[in-house]
Amino acid sequence: MNLLIKTLKIIGIVLSIILGLAFMAIRRENRKEKADYFIGGYLNNINQLTYKSVKIGTSNLYIKLPFALSPSSVALPQSMKDKLAKFETFIFSKDKSFSGKISYMVWKSGIEYSLETGSDGAIDNIKTLPGVEKVLDDREYFKIGKYEGNIIDGVVYRYGKSFQIKAAILKSGQEVWIVMINFLNHQDENIANDIINPLKNSK
Repeated sequence: MNLLIKTLKIIGIVLSIILGLAFMAIRRENRKEKADYFIGGYLNNINQLTYKSVKIGTSNLYIKLPFALSPSSVALPQSMKDKLAKFETFIFSKDKSFSGKISYMVWKSGIEYSLETGSDGAIDNIKTLPGVEKVLDDREYFKIGKYEGNIIDGVVYRYGKSFQIKAAILKSGQEVWIVMINFLNHQDENIANDIINPLKNSK
């Protein structure tokens, strides 16, 4: 099995416990095309993307996506289920090299969710995976209206290979939203930014 797929599956299990979010397995396509054809096709696809405002599950938060959002599921440990009043997950993707997952959860009264602890736990656990040389992450804290959150940009290096992550964790009272995007191609960073960064202006 492709090393990258194994890496993402393992990290998916880690994050499903720490953040209530599992990575989708991403596979690199093995097609080789001429650079000019690839770049031209990529730019055409970007120009054709249409972003629509989509409601995240039963919550009142909306996100702008250029891809369809579909219901999904994550197997959570019982210890986490006992602390949640609600948990919903959704997935979206551009192709096999770009995918994302959204989790919406409501913690039971009296349960505290820390943005920093959640972010630290995810990164620290990724660092402990076999073969991980380093994990670079940059975080931006924000607070607007009733929402506060973290925007996370990261690169994971494992066995000489790398992939990027872009995520947003938002919190409002007992409600938490986690949007995680994984992508292999650096050219897709603009799409990830267009999806994640507007969440800083949620109202």
